[in-house]
Amino acid sequence: MRVRIHFEPVTLGTSIYYPYYLQTALYSLLDGELGTWMHDKGLVLEKRRLKPICFSRLMGEYKLDRERGIIYFPKGAALVVTSPISEICQSLLTGLLKRGEIILGKSSFPVSKVEIADPKVSGSSILVRTLSPITVYSTMLKFDGSKYTCYFSPKDSEFVSLCRDNLVRKARALGWEENQDFELNIEFKGDPKTNMVKFKNNFIKGYSGYLMISGPTRYLKLALDWGLGAKNSAGFGCLEITGGGNHQDRI
Repeated sequence: MRVRIHFEPVTLGTSIYYPYYLQTALYSLLDGELGTWMHDKGLVLEKRRLKPICFSRLMGEYKLDRERGIIYFPKGAALVVTSPISEICQSLLTGLLKRGEIILGKSSFPVSKVEIADPKVSGSSILVRTLSPITVYSTMLKFDGSKYTCYFSPKDSEFVSLCRDNLVRKARALGWEENQDFELNIEFKGDPKTNMVKFKNNFIKGYSGYLMISGPTRYLKLALDWGLGAKNSAGFGCLEITGGGNHQDRI
């Protein structure tokens, strides 16, 4: 399920490193117990804590003040938030209707319209575009025992295998019991764009563009609802379907 939020034009901007502000704002919109659960716990799988939420970048015509590190949306903006748990989207919708705005840093973004939809997948392949970059990585050890993060590009074989493993973990966290031995294929249409995104104090590498994803229908739906790749709750891997066997229900 997904919520599309439309914002009024605003004169004040926000930091170009706004994804952390967005995450904080979205959690604060959830009702008390659900917001606390999302922030502190989420779904637990073995030693991992998985947060079942994903969101896009702010979309719309923008202006950049690179010297000050500020981004402006003089004609308004839009944001997509997704989750495989419908209660999260419903709680987010309620919070938006009550507050009527999202606070990013010191700036208020008044809400003009909210739409909630549930894209359906009926085939084994979908064409999607990224609404936020897909990041895929592994934590490696150096010779001295210290850790470092190795990011994989769509050209690396590990990219698809790690995306598949990530979907399997999400399915297990949601309690799925069906066969998890399946093949996943990901093919970018053209050269993917490389993105470096700052989240808190770290820069994270991701890739964006149009891509064809093939696999079991239910896992394709999971990628749409929870995101593809890692760090979805930090605003990575948000997808929007543009073609394939599907239709979209507006609620």
